[in-house]
Amino acid sequence: MSEESLEQLKSAFAIWRRKKRYIREAIPEALLERTRAAAARFGASPVSKAIGLDCRRFSKEISSRPGPGKKVIPPPAYTRLVLSRPSMPADRILAELETPSGMKLRIFASTPEALGLLSSLCAGEVGR
Repeated sequence: MSEESLEQLKSAFAIWRRKKRYIREAIPEALLERTRAAAARFGASPVSKAIGLDCRRFSKEISSRPGPGKKVIPPPAYTRLVLSRPSMPADRILAELETPSGMKLRIFASTPEALGLLSSLCAGEVGR
């Protein structure tokens, strides 16, 4: 069977819509297979526009299949975020500020930027 054009697929959907018996009748599997093949060839968006059907109705299956030259990578089963404490001991803290919202800011080094931040926070009376 030769590859189908978008116009042929569009007319096949028009014929099916005219002949269906009730409004929520399921799309025949053969027509869905033709749609998936056309989506793999032309892309889901052009096929969706041609047949007047939301691409999510037929693209779930083609997104799980590898196309030519594409490798399917499964999604991760979980995500892990590891946060570590500073390696400096607590007695090396230069300053610790706590905002009214409860956020704590700890400064470990005496740099010009850190001292500028500390003085601006103290002048604005944000910390306690």
